[in-house]
Amino acid sequence: MSDRLRYIKRIIREQGERDVISLRRDDAVWLIGTVVQLRDDNEYHEKRMKMYEKRAVHLATVNDQLKEANCANTALLDRLYLIAPDKIEEAIDMQKESEKP
Repeated sequence: MSDRLRYIKRIIREQGERDVISLRRDDAVWLIGTVVQLRDDNEYHEKRMKMYEKRAVHLATVNDQLKEANCANTALLDRLYLIAPDKIEEAIDMQKESEKP
């Protein structure tokens, strides 16, 4: 915390029960500028947080879709094993051969 802010806080504490708090003009301008900057920073971070929340929802949706596709592929593979297990083994062997350098 800056010395200026400590000084302003002390003045506000000392004069806090009054209707009007007296600050030097430069201190008042600085304080107003600081408050405005903090408000702007807060708005910026709120927007970024919303953006990340949207991304998180999108990624969760994509993840769910991938899980569903994986389940469907597993079910299809199980059926293919029942119908033609030798063809599945042959396809796996061909895939392994194509991956060799």
